[in-house]
Amino acid sequence: MLCDVLTGAAGTCIGNRQFQSHLKPYWDSGLREYHKQMRYYRSQWCRAGRPRNETNTEYMSYKTAKRDFRRAHRKAANGHMMQLNREIDESAEMNTNDF
Repeated sequence: MLCDVLTGAAGTCIGNRQFQSHLKPYWDSGLREYHKQMRYYRSQWCRAGRPRNETNTEYMSYKTAKRDFRRAHRKAANGHMMQLNREIDESAEMNTNDF
């Protein structure tokens, strides 16, 4: 009972945040839309019985959506890494303390 009271008081006074196991700072609304579209087409493909022939429209639309998402994800991740490298280079040139 004492533990319940203490955790309740800590929750109201301090606040509570959900744990983010994989934080991706480059994730934006564009990637969210690509991911949402990929999930939609995957569910359509699964409902169709997961056919794996290239003449099936559900299969091909899922593969296209997945390819588009992966390209956008790779582009966003690479752009973020390039920005971080640029910031490191600039701080190394300007101030060795930040570096």
